[in-house]
Amino acid sequence: MKFLDLLLYNSSQDQCLSLNRLSIGADSQCGVNISKQGLDQRMNDRAVLFIRSLLQKQLESQVSDNLDAGLMKPFNRVCIKDSTKFDVHEQLEEWLPGFGGCASAASACIQYEFDLKSGQIINLDITPGNRPDASDAQETTCNVQKGDMVIRDLGYFALDALSDIQWAEAYFISRLNYKTTVYEEIGDVLVVLDFGKLYRHMERNGILKMEKQVLMGKEEKMPVRLVIERMPDQIYEQRVRKVKAYNRKKGHKTSTGYTDRARFNLFVTNASQEMLTDKAIPLFYKVRWQVELVFKIWKSTFGIHVTRKMKIERFLCLLYSKLLLIMVNWEIVMAFRNNVYARTRRYLSIDKCFKTLKDNTARVRDILTRPEQSIEGLIQWIGEIFATKHWLEKRKNKMCYEEIVNINY
Repeated sequence: MKFLDLLLYNSSQDQCLSLNRLSIGADSQCGVNISKQGLDQRMNDRAVLFIRSLLQKQLESQVSDNLDAGLMKPFNRVCIKDSTKFDVHEQLEEWLPGFGGCASAASACIQYEFDLKSGQIINLDITPGNRPDASDAQETTCNVQKGDMVIRDLGYFALDALSDIQWAEAYFISRLNYKTTVYEEIGDVLVVLDFGKLYRHMERNGILKMEKQVLMGKEEKMPVRLVIERMPDQIYEQRVRKVKAYNRKKGHKTSTGYTDRARFNLFVTNASQEMLTDKAIPLFYKVRWQVELVFKIWKSTFGIHVTRKMKIERFLCLLYSKLLLIMVNWEIVMAFRNNVYARTRRYLSIDKCFKTLKDNTARVRDILTRPEQSIEGLIQWIGEIFATKHWLEKRKNKMCYEEIVNINY
């Protein structure tokens, strides 16, 4: 228990503590006199298994209510997934290889998926940084349940994965990969959709948005709704300029197919018009940004990406313990968020709540090490402090998460 307490103490710091500072913390925080060498020896395979099992236990025992609001109502779960990567010391390359070359020789990736309605975590996995997100999408479709809505960015785009989601009687919203062939049915003939011609038609007729029923993929021919938003010239030029600069660096040419599609925001979904209108789909896709907020909290508030030269066992002990503290705090925030929304119809700011909990990690540690401390007392304190100065604020000229999910079309 004191070993876990020490790791949680480290996780509450803004930096990765050296072994010497950890050994000092063991004495001052946990009342254990141990050398840095002795502490290093205790960070072994068994310690990694212990911390990882605690994290798994936390993930298996999540309890929270659904937030059944607006656009989310038709779906069993709203599954948001993304990954965050960070470089680690090159001596960990054997276990966590990076992309090499100009990139780091070693890097770690955390795959994270959660249900926006309940806050429950669906997937949390540490993988090498060089593992593509698309591979993860194909290997984790077993997590999809009937009635789910799955929202991911282009890195996870894989026709096989989207087909598996549909086979599970679930739904998806995704950006369209620019390499994916799209057909429209004209009479009894399938014709490749010409995005250059489509742009000229929309511009000539002043059309900013439209929807088409199309088939996606050369082999798969998957029927989907394609929502097409015409972008301003300024955004188009920025996109093309960025891609051309990247391709010049790599010695590649920029295809006409890409520049034609860069004129648009393109979304594909298998959800019906009754579930989501063409106006709702681009807005609903924006809630994917919530996972970016989570990663921002992990890095800016908990410094999960801050590391130093160390053996793999110590790295995993520290990383799993930091994730454990984050997941405990996440469940606290989600439980209070849903409860507060049910009573007040207002949203708590996840960022503000996490910062407050992280600054008061000692209160959570007290529950572990001092049985006389009351869990009820901790919950009461959290409820009181969250009720003030922790509200989600609207950003100027931008629709916030609360406004998006509560829209009804």
